[in-house]
Amino acid sequence: MRHRWRQLRAHLLQGDSPGWVGPLGSRPDTPDMLDSWLSAATAAAAYRERYELADHTDLIGPRPSVSRPDAQAAYDHARLHIDRHLARTLHHLDDSELDGLARTQQHIHNTMPSFDGSSSLSGVMRG
Repeated sequence: MRHRWRQLRAHLLQGDSPGWVGPLGSRPDTPDMLDSWLSAATAAAAYRERYELADHTDLIGPRPSVSRPDAQAAYDHARLHIDRHLARTLHHLDDSELDGLARTQQHIHNTMPSFDGSSSLSGVMRG
């Protein structure tokens, strides 16, 4: 497994970034952020390969069901690397900026559109 991890990491370092890596941001230029990005991308790539995620799946997709504890453990490992990297990308924000970001995220969460099939599909279904 370590050998495959090194192969995936080398491929991510040398090649073009796959489309699913978008949520991690572009490949950083500084050595410490590049290492963080590579660890997150490699963990995601290993998870995607092991569980054969489709190309259109974002990063690592949803957490597997409880009936797959092996997949949950692998998912959690990848999620840890991803979350660590994403947290590092926010290191330059001060407390008020982080608070503003948290409020924005909460607002987005609270205002998610709801789907009312009775009104939205009625015109489509008749047409």
